[in-house]
Amino acid sequence: MKALRFLGIALLACGMMFTSCKKDDTTANNNNNSGQSENPGGGGGTNPGGGGGQTTPDGTTITFNGSTWTAANLGAVDHTSENYLTFIIEKTSGCSSQATDTYLQGFMESVVIADATYESTSGDCMSYYDPSYIYTDNDGVLGDAGGQYWGWNAYKQSFVENVTAVDLNALTMSANFTEDVFDIVDYINAGGLPDNMYQLKGTMTNAHWTWVSSKAADSKKMSAQLIERVK
Repeated sequence: MKALRFLGIALLACGMMFTSCKKDDTTANNNNNSGQSENPGGGGGTNPGGGGGQTTPDGTTITFNGSTWTAANLGAVDHTSENYLTFIIEKTSGCSSQATDTYLQGFMESVVIADATYESTSGDCMSYYDPSYIYTDNDGVLGDAGGQYWGWNAYKQSFVENVTAVDLNALTMSANFTEDVFDIVDYINAGGLPDNMYQLKGTMTNAHWTWVSSKAADSKKMSAQLIERVK
């Protein structure tokens, strides 16, 4: 009887040990599952793996005729009292003063605005200047014989802009614009505005400008002139 009593106590103790081990295993599994739920595979959700989508770098990007470039310099003449800015967008810094490289000059609103046009803003538009393409009118088709004209000319009535953010203290803007541009040779051959156009597109992402002094033709005004002569 004494031996049987001892055996019964031993079996009871062993059973308690198995019960304790089984409970510990369940706790470990619960902890592991919890960890996977919060961060499965190290990522998950809308940002798997801790990565992210592509972002657009700050600055001004111009796309035209199959080429895209980021402006080296963005200058502006202050017309904010009239809710617009005159922008000079230079492909290389300082190129507009001596016409040594491609640049744009034109007008954009200095307030947030959507789907604004040349007409609705009384003159917002961009002119595209490429010093490597200047047309000489040897036969005087456009005016005086020998007159020189910019090869690319903007159809200003096609201009559309969206200004999504402006900070007049930090001097930054986020915006985009599009405009149709035509080749002067196509204009001459068509005897007027040609059917084929080339889209000019600008994207400004938190683009920082510097103030520049007022100069000729920095004030906005509407004009019926289609062809720009080189001054």
